[in-house]
Amino acid sequence: MIRTSSRTEEPAVAVEVVAEEEAAPTARLASVRWERWGINGSVYEKIVQGLLYVVVFLIPLFYLPWTSSVLEYNKQLLLVVVASIGLIVWLLGVVVTGKLNTRPTPVDKGILGVLAATIVATIFSMARMKSVFGLSTSLSSSLVSVLALTILYFLAVNTLADRGRMLRRVLVASLGLSIIAGLSQVLGWFVLPGVFAKARSFTTLGTVNALGVIAAIGLPLFSKMGKPGRTWTAISVVGVILSVAVLVVLNWWVLWTIALAGILAMIAFDALNASQLSEQYGKRRNRFALSRFVVPMVVIVLGGFLLLVGFSISSVRNNLPVEIAPSYSLSWSVTKSVVQHNMLFGWGPENYSLAFDKYGAGALANSQAASLRFYDGTSELFTSAVQGGAVEILALLFLAWCVIQVTMRFGMAIGETSVRGEAAAFANEASGTLSALVATIAALVLYPFNITLLFVAFVLLALAGLIISGGRSRTMDIEERPTFSLAASLGFIIGLILVLSGVYFTTVRYLADARYAQALQATTPQAAMDGLVKAIALNNQDDRFYRDASQVALALVGQETNKPAGQTDTTKIQNMVAAAVQLAQGAVQIAPQESLNWNNLGIVYQSLSGLVDNVESLAQDAYTRAGELRPGDPTFENSIGQMWLSRADLVQTLAKGSQAATFQQQYTDALTNAATAFQKAIDMSPSYGLAIYNLGAVYDRQGKTDDAIKQLEKIAPYNTDQPTLMFELGLLYIRANRHADALTVMQRAVLLAPQYSNARWYVALLLEEKGDIAGALAQLTEIQKTNPDNQTLNDKIAQLQSGTKTIPPEKVIDTKPLQ
Repeated sequence: MIRTSSRTEEPAVAVEVVAEEEAAPTARLASVRWERWGINGSVYEKIVQGLLYVVVFLIPLFYLPWTSSVLEYNKQLLLVVVASIGLIVWLLGVVVTGKLNTRPTPVDKGILGVLAATIVATIFSMARMKSVFGLSTSLSSSLVSVLALTILYFLAVNTLADRGRMLRRVLVASLGLSIIAGLSQVLGWFVLPGVFAKARSFTTLGTVNALGVIAAIGLPLFSKMGKPGRTWTAISVVGVILSVAVLVVLNWWVLWTIALAGILAMIAFDALNASQLSEQYGKRRNRFALSRFVVPMVVIVLGGFLLLVGFSISSVRNNLPVEIAPSYSLSWSVTKSVVQHNMLFGWGPENYSLAFDKYGAGALANSQAASLRFYDGTSELFTSAVQGGAVEILALLFLAWCVIQVTMRFGMAIGETSVRGEAAAFANEASGTLSALVATIAALVLYPFNITLLFVAFVLLALAGLIISGGRSRTMDIEERPTFSLAASLGFIIGLILVLSGVYFTTVRYLADARYAQALQATTPQAAMDGLVKAIALNNQDDRFYRDASQVALALVGQETNKPAGQTDTTKIQNMVAAAVQLAQGAVQIAPQESLNWNNLGIVYQSLSGLVDNVESLAQDAYTRAGELRPGDPTFENSIGQMWLSRADLVQTLAKGSQAATFQQQYTDALTNAATAFQKAIDMSPSYGLAIYNLGAVYDRQGKTDDAIKQLEKIAPYNTDQPTLMFELGLLYIRANRHADALTVMQRAVLLAPQYSNARWYVALLLEEKGDIAGALAQLTEIQKTNPDNQTLNDKIAQLQSGTKTIPPEKVIDTKPLQ
């Protein structure tokens, strides 16, 4: 039996060996195939590498229509999910294999410094939840976004073993496709799916100017594609042409400056490459050829010439929206004020709008942009200084120093490549990467970043680290020491908890925003309220949901009160009124530093005037608080004035019977309060036309006709295209017995709006007063064409045709409007 067993075991072993020998070539081929795609190492590392390539390709192109922000929210969710999965897989690989592979680079400390500064700024933030997750309009600086980008950076540096070559190619491919899609959109060739994408201003990279920034940053990447060959040469040529085309179409000095920074850096790195390669392989074959200057010089000359002559493709530029941003001087003023009052930690990530309200809104008071709010500074540097204070600036400076260290070690990295062809290709790619990074730093100083731009910056930093680190890595056997093994296990558990928590909260907020977006598209107030209630149930920390829900509640109140008598539900009205107030107060409780919330509370209180006693005082207090948070903005005082003016009109309708005297006093007090508020608004902004007009309306009600005329005359020269304003000024002129002036402005109103029957009616009366009966009849006949059944009109025409003249002895001022 033993022999039989021996004989049967030997062939089995032999067969197994043969099977392994036959499978080995297939396994090696599969391994080579994966390595060609930049995927190698353990199965865990391969998964992480695949995730990195996917996210790098998708982020510049990714958008979905389900949220209020089709770009930022979706990109943030993708970042968080991929970073979380990648981190868990990497930690799992460390625990299972017992090996920790690291690849330290000079950039690592700079990245960790930025993350630490963001965490500290978030802890001391004015609105902590907003700093953690961000706003729908701006998510790039939030702690969640920066943490996800940091994780992706370290995963890339510690798992990619090809010096980032494949990662760079994926990035170039994604940016190329994004630029093609963006340029097509700008030119009116709508290639992107979605109804909202049928606009020239929509690109997957953000604003049109963000497209230009990406084109400027991508120019060195496209120019340096590595090994020569038909495919890479074609990609290089097409990429350069597309990038330059975007710069030419937009032709903005900021974009050309960013491109120039990258081009000059590329020239410098090329010179360093030539010097290093000449030392290694001989001067004759690797000298610095002047032909390398061709593309950079063409870009520099073209940019300078187009800026000098002010070139513009009007058919394209006229169809693009103007991107409004605070000036550099205003951004600097806001930054300086924040540094003076919150020097160390700033106002917190994504809280730039709060700081701008406090320190920058006053500068806009006497302009048409008085009510604008800005969520970023003119550049990312200003935004970071405001949001993170000195801590964030020091972190950015330290990161810049780390990048400088990378450039200083660039020549040594080339020298570590022993094969001449590989060294030249590596030097070429590295030159493009580092030049793009220099352009990104220039962009940080000149333009605010969104998630896409910040993501590209982190990818370029990872590529810079991989260039310097080369193929070197440190391997630590965590099973050799119990403390290392315990630390790895605890790290995995803690990492898993943090990842699950981050993904959960980010996903819940995403779903809530999707509900919110559905509510914004609802066709009825009730449907909108249902959607907002669901959004609040998912995320009760977003003040936007409460603000909008309070306004929808008011719409439901109006809908119910407008029903015919006997059909209104008093209980429902009371419930909706209470809900509107509670929702508005809820927004204030969530974000008490947000002026929008206090302004919304004032609007809600104001809408209850006449229904709730003393509500006007509550509204005024809310508006006043909003003004304290946004000093210098005249709109809040104007709102107070409008509230008191509406109150005066309401009281006037009630001033009857035995309490007429009491109501008359309330009417007088309300007009006095209104005049005071409007005057404050005008003091803040002497050219604020709406407040000037409203003050004139108050003077008119107070019987101060001459003062009312003076107010309207201030704004009339700037509103000569407004027939209603001309008509109202004409009425005031009539009351002041300035009939010649009245006729002039009334005729102006008719010229602007030929169907304005009341304006023609008074023109006819004024002409009749002058004795121009024919002219008066001509005006009345024109009115009759659109009002054939108006008896007052027909009687007037008959009187004039019969030769009967009523004005004078009647007065024009005593004649009521026709309709």
